[in-house]
Amino acid sequence: MLRKEQKLVIHFYEQIDKLNGKMGHGILRYSENPIACAIDFNQGGKTTRDLFEFGPDVPVVSNVEQALGYGGEVLVLGMAPSGGRLPETMVAEVEQALAAGMCVVNGLHERISDRYANLREDSGSGIFVRSPKVWVSPGPGPWN
Repeated sequence: MLRKEQKLVIHFYEQIDKLNGKMGHGILRYSENPIACAIDFNQGGKTTRDLFEFGPDVPVVSNVEQALGYGGEVLVLGMAPSGGRLPETMVAEVEQALAAGMCVVNGLHERISDRYANLREDSGSGIFVRSPKVWVSPGPGPWN
């Protein structure tokens, strides 16, 4: 289970500056967790403040290898690729994060937990799977 003190790394793939990075944008804007950094293959070297007028100002790096230096504990898949499936170029990124001991939060439609069946959530390293049977309320706010 995700704890509020865990540092997040949001992976936007190539979508940090596009509307289809909506999950990552929502996490960046509203998460109570600290954000260590964001990843975008095309925008590394910038900060989120260079790109947005919302959320914390955190570094944007180009890959998981660079993100590991920022102390992130959880990799959030914050992109929305066509078809909701993990792009093949992202498999190595997820595997590198898991090998480094990070948990992965999957917001994609594709269930990627089957690839990593040997990992369990309660082990401290694993994949938190989005399930259509579980709904999370954002709590009170201007949207109510």
